[in-house]
Amino acid sequence: ELLSRRAETLLSDQTQDVSLTVRVKTHLRRCNLDDVDAASAAQAVGVTPSTLRRRLSQEGTTFSTLIDEVRRELALSALRDPSACIKVLSEQLGFSEPCAFHRAFRRWTGTTPARYRLQVA
Repeated sequence: ELLSRRAETLLSDQTQDVSLTVRVKTHLRRCNLDDVDAASAAQAVGVTPSTLRRRLSQEGTTFSTLIDEVRRELALSALRDPSACIKVLSEQLGFSEPCAFHRAFRRWTGTTPARYRLQVA
């Protein structure tokens, strides 16, 4: 029991040393981006929505920027798999329709998802 409590304390201390930006991005990578919002993310990382907004602002970012960054990371990773369906990927990333995903991908990379897939293949 003593060792278990010590391990929990060490994990808690380690989590507090990580920036809120990293903690939120870690949470976003694990959840369904289709229905995530700032309130649920704030609860998941143990702060109030207003604290989340304020602390992310102090770290030079916003919640919507973090969602956009995570979507980009996940899209780039998923498109390395030639069998990944772009329509399904756009839904998994929380885009309302594939054309919205295409616009965002072009903004992120300067190319379309299909061209990117050809480049990395």
